Amino acid sequence: MKKFFYLRTALLSAMIVAGIFLSCEKAKKEEPFTDYTETSPVAAVINRAKLEENGLPVPYSYHDLLNPVFSGNIAMPNPKTTTAGYKILLSLINTLGEDEAFDYFDNLAENNIHFTEFDSEPLFALTSGKTAIGFSFVSAVVNAVKLTDAPLEICFFEEALSDTETDDDFDRKNQLLEKWKY
Repeated sequence: MKKFFYLRTALLSAMIVAGIFLSCEKAKKEEPFTDYTETSPVAAVINRAKLEENGLPVPYSYHDLLNPVFSGNIAMPNPKTTTAGYKILLSLINTLGEDEAFDYFDNLAENNIHFTEFDSEPLFALTSGKTAIGFSFVSAVVNAVKLTDAPLEICFFEEALSDTETDDDFDRKNQLLEKWKY
């Protein structure tokens, strides 16, 4: 299973990087430019050096993050204030169902997760070694690795999360975010 995880991660990462490159090449030739936050998927990102420093295992699923050993070592963008966080919330709702998704976040919050106000904060925490696990736009991770040479790895967890675009139904979005407690 782990070999499949790494192979799938490597293949998906290569496809995403190629897609980002092609999107950037296309954007140079066409107007208007599309912000990557609308097109880039959000993924879990690990700082392997920080995991090893803290004696932590590599997580292979969203449910692995509920393990108390990861307490205080996870940063995730807040769905109320970030596009990335909202994409994660929608994706988990599509995968688990609304009630189970909110239950999952309740359990995750009990594990001392840091919900950030801005999309970029988990990535800054990862590149600076302040946290071991975070969530970010894949395109931002690729850029961060190029700029900082940080030991980051993109993880696509076992759960088949849907690639959810941000929801344009603002009434539905407001209903969902009213349930968000963090």
